[in-house]
Amino acid sequence: MKVSAVDAVSAVDMTDVELIANDLNQAAYVAREALISKAEEIKQTYWDWWKVVNREILTAISQGDQTKKTGRITPRIRTDKGKVIIFWEKRPRIAFGSPGSPKRSYATYIAPTQRRGYTKTQLANICQSWEWQAVWDAELKFQQVRELLDINNETLKSLRGYFKKTQSS
Repeated sequence: MKVSAVDAVSAVDMTDVELIANDLNQAAYVAREALISKAEEIKQTYWDWWKVVNREILTAISQGDQTKKTGRITPRIRTDKGKVIIFWEKRPRIAFGSPGSPKRSYATYIAPTQRRGYTKTQLANICQSWEWQAVWDAELKFQQVRELLDINNETLKSLRGYFKKTQSS
């Protein structure tokens, strides 16, 4: 009995390909969580250092040293429609209302000037000289994470399209 080429190709079991696609999708989500975790670690390390230094500056200011200024920028991480966004915020100077209690104030978003982050000049113009090196070190690390998150987002988007296409056929 002769088997046609169409019958031979039709007989190929594609279950293993579907399993590979599912494994790839799962791996992409695991990688995404690992990248988010790394970004959180970078942010938390910066924040811990920033809070200690600012506390010292506020103590010096309360003791009459008017030459010191508190830090200006801090990192934030948020998710918008499934996309992870790592950005910097400009903090207002801490002003005191009644003695010893700071006035409530809110940070403002700093828009990046590059696709994957900020430039040296942009951040240097906003932050204090004492925080500049830590800001730039953190930003260089964030840029690496942003780039990998962009690749990861494209992978997940492609996989969503693949699953949609294979489910409809």
